[in-house]
Amino acid sequence: MRIIILLLLATTAALAQPDTEVYVFDLNFTNGKYEISNPVNVSNKNKGYDNQPHFTPQGNLMFTSTQNGQTDVALYDFKKRTHEYLINTRANEYSPTPVFGEKAFSCIYDSMQYLVKYLPNKKEPVVLIDDLVVGYHCWADANTVLLFVLGDTFTLRKYNLKEKTNEILDDTIGRCLLNIPNKPLISYLSKKTTPFAINSIDPKTGIKVKIADALEGSEDLAWTPENVMIMGQGDILHQYDNEKGWMPIIDLKEFGLSGISRLAVSPKGDKIAVVVSEF
Repeated sequence: MRIIILLLLATTAALAQPDTEVYVFDLNFTNGKYEISNPVNVSNKNKGYDNQPHFTPQGNLMFTSTQNGQTDVALYDFKKRTHEYLINTRANEYSPTPVFGEKAFSCIYDSMQYLVKYLPNKKEPVVLIDDLVVGYHCWADANTVLLFVLGDTFTLRKYNLKEKTNEILDDTIGRCLLNIPNKPLISYLSKKTTPFAINSIDPKTGIKVKIADALEGSEDLAWTPENVMIMGQGDILHQYDNEKGWMPIIDLKEFGLSGISRLAVSPKGDKIAVVVSEF
């Protein structure tokens, strides 16, 4: 039964993947207002699915990229201005994420949807979690990872890698799991209400606090080092103000771009990666 479910999930995911591109903009914060400029297509106008951006601690960008009919992990180096694939396997990899405290990256592995990690210069993955169907993940510390787990309902789980145990923290959640800068908290989207709620959770205590309502029709966001949320809705980027709520930053149609989905902000807060529809 597990195999049948995994095959169905893999087939559904493959059919649902849109053709997307990853652009990176310069991000400037002045007098409480963000501005973006200088778009660069870091996915090189690659045909197919280019998505799930995540900045490395060094400020380069990892993302999922289509190569020879499958998805692999790509890296864009801003100093060298180069685009390269970090691995070249027969499996599909998704959601590349730097591993907490290591020079490795973790990702979701193929139709089994295991959580694995790749060590530097190693071709074979180290399997971290193979007893759950993982969609997305976020590192809380070196031994704790929060998971978006597929099933009858999408659940938020805390997984202990040493003990191989997991705890359900919430259900009916969205795919966006993010570390909140300068706090031991992780944000996630709760889909139990309309509009969806953006919550924070303390991985140690499980205490949940609502931060804000999400923009209607959106579930992807990013945090800046100033602890400001940025979210896309349609073609427009917004920033969140604790008093005024969501405020528009810019309409990406000004750059000839549309269909914002996933976002990521660099560790220094000087760049923002935006996934848009391919055209």
